[in-house]
Amino acid sequence: MLLSNANSTVVVYISSHAGEEFIKIQDTDVISTEDFARAIMEMHIKGRYKRMFIFLETCRAFTFFKNMKAPNVFAVASSDEGEDTKSHAYHSTLGLSINDIFSHHFMDFMNKHCNANSTLADIYYHLRNNVESATVKYMNNLGVDMSKV
Repeated sequence: MLLSNANSTVVVYISSHAGEEFIKIQDTDVISTEDFARAIMEMHIKGRYKRMFIFLETCRAFTFFKNMKAPNVFAVASSDEGEDTKSHAYHSTLGLSINDIFSHHFMDFMNKHCNANSTLADIYYHLRNNVESATVKYMNNLGVDMSKV
């Protein structure tokens, strides 16, 4: 259970498989864009966050925010409609990739470039300028410019 309140900043990071307007969880469950948007709106109505930042690394990620109407949400998607994301860092012992290009560059920003003065714009532009395999996009329902947060 998320123990947040009306003063909380909630950060959601999802890396998964997806299609147009849905994501898969553990390859067995599916969450639709409508269900996700409804859950975030319910959190808003119940005062469960002040601001929410969502980072979504999946194929066709931006389609997942199609129905997002809740206020005070900023979301970054690793790919646009019809686009796939690309794997990164193949692990030979496991026989699979252990992350994707978007996640790699997100962690690169957090570990090497993030500081007390970093803004959402800094994160977004770092991702947009370094993820060449897909179109990194954002949705801003915060009511303020992303360079101010």
